[in-house]
Amino acid sequence: MTNANELLAQISESFDAAIKSAKHPLRTASVATVSELGLPQVRTMVLRKFDEVNKLIGFHSDYRSDKIAHITKNPNIQILFYDKPGKLQLRITGKAKVHYQNNITLDAWNLMVDNPKKCYSCKSRPGQLLHDSSLLEYIKIEDGYNNFSIIECAISTIDYLYLASTGHQRYLINFESGSISLQHIMP
Repeated sequence: MTNANELLAQISESFDAAIKSAKHPLRTASVATVSELGLPQVRTMVLRKFDEVNKLIGFHSDYRSDKIAHITKNPNIQILFYDKPGKLQLRITGKAKVHYQNNITLDAWNLMVDNPKKCYSCKSRPGQLLHDSSLLEYIKIEDGYNNFSIIECAISTIDYLYLASTGHQRYLINFESGSISLQHIMP
C-alpha cells in the first residue's frame, strides 16, 4: 500500500472499530508525555476519538492527573498502538490540548453511562498515596464532571509498521505541512 489517503482510511476504519469495541486490539494505547523534570512518562489509555478529517485523536482523563500538568507545560506527546493479531504498530506524534469544562467535555460526559463516570468521582487524585484503603471514597457521580477532561492530540505524523514474514512494511504519514505526504521508510 503506497497511497497516503488509502493508508489513512485503513487506519481510520481500524480506530473506528476500536472505539466501538472494548475487545479490539487498538482500543488501548501507550501515551507518553514529558514530566516537569524532563523524564518520559508512559501510561495506557483508552482510545475515545479519532477524527480523520481534522487529524485528531482523543482520550479521557482525570483532570487532576500528572499527565495534565505534563501536557500543559509541554504539549508534545507520542502515542503507541500495537495490534498483535494484525501485526501492526502505529506510532503517532503530535501536540496535545487539554479540554476541561467546555462544550466538548460536557457533550462527552453526557453521553457516558454512570460506570465510567465513577472513575472521575473519587475524592483522591490519581497517583495520590493512600495510607489506608478505606480512604478510597467517592463523591456523587454527577460531581465527577469537575475532574473530567479530554486530551486531544493534533497529529503531526503517523509511523505505520506492518510486520510480515514476507517482509515488513513501514511508512511515515506526515501532516505537518498542512497537506498529507507519505514516505516509504526502512522498517
